[in-house]
Amino acid sequence: MKNCLLIVLLGFVAQRACAQEDFVLLKKGDRTIERYYSGSNIYIYTTYDQYLKGIVDKCRNDSIFIKVQSTEMVPTMYGSKPELINWGTTGVALKEIAIVPHKRISMASVGNTLVGAAFIAGGIIGINSIHTTEKGDYAIAYFATAGLGFLVSQIHFFKQRKPLGYTIGKKYHLEYVNMTK
Repeated sequence: MKNCLLIVLLGFVAQRACAQEDFVLLKKGDRTIERYYSGSNIYIYTTYDQYLKGIVDKCRNDSIFIKVQSTEMVPTMYGSKPELINWGTTGVALKEIAIVPHKRISMASVGNTLVGAAFIAGGIIGINSIHTTEKGDYAIAYFATAGLGFLVSQIHFFKQRKPLGYTIGKKYHLEYVNMTK
């Protein structure tokens, strides 16, 4: 009985030892910033100006295979609901990856937020200075608020020159780690 238990235990350990997969490291010099392995989320811009986001399917032969997915509204009997749609798997060579986006805040987004807040504050002060009949005040306030919200969402005074992220090149590089030799 002890021998059977030992054989089963060694079988599980051996199976786990062989379950290592290849992965890709995003590095700045010698320091690792991000790891991409099977099942992790990835967002990249390629050298062909293509934006890909999805889940890493596998890493093999200096390439990353990505399950490209999107969320779309699907009609149902009771209305519509968001559903994850898998468009398939695409392979991208590490040499073709130009930018890996990061989640930092840019000065352009801060500037746009401050300008939008100032625009809304000025609009509210201006709207409150208009006095008509009581029903007219409600109508003016409603349409002015809707108009201010639309304008703030559409107007961007500060533009990004290029996508924010780690530009692959001299400073940042991608390193393929082969674990299945």
